[in-house]
Amino acid sequence: MILEKYRSMLPPYWYENQVADYHFEAAESEMVEQIAKIEQLRNQFFPMTATYSLDVWDWIYFGTKQFTPDVQRRQAIKEKYWSRVSFTPAVLRNLGLDASTLKVVTMEEVFATKRIRYTFKQKDMVDVSKLVKSFEKIRPVHAVGIDLSFTGSETIQLVDTVTMATKRYRKVRAMRVGLAPMMRGSEIAL
Repeated sequence: MILEKYRSMLPPYWYENQVADYHFEAAESEMVEQIAKIEQLRNQFFPMTATYSLDVWDWIYFGTKQFTPDVQRRQAIKEKYWSRVSFTPAVLRNLGLDASTLKVVTMEEVFATKRIRYTFKQKDMVDVSKLVKSFEKIRPVHAVGIDLSFTGSETIQLVDTVTMATKRYRKVRAMRVGLAPMMRGSEIAL
């Protein structure tokens, strides 16, 4: 019996043809393999799905092959790509989406302070260092920086240790060779 997906392409008198049935039965596995190869080749054109063509993507973006795991190579290619794109609202929104796990983010430009404000859900896990690093790579001179805010009804408790270093410098009119500029220093944990 010929499968339905092939029957729709054949004339009705072939439906009960035994030779056609043998042909389609034998060719089925080859067709599935060819479709998988075509899909795998299609994936090589995108760096986030590429496997054996990552060397080519490394050459395009870095000029040499990177010897790191594929996940890190893809991330480095993505960061290099973001550093080359223009500073547009769509790109800024995508930077926020890339750093978010829930993929729910709003981005607004605050023209008065020349800053970009990202608003995330409170339950979202945000890779802030990745967002800031990507933003700083494409930031033009007129943009001051980014602000992050989280929306939700729960209370957030931040716990951190801040260490300040206090230093006392010498008061001299002219520096002499061999004279240390600092007399003493200490650290205070807040």
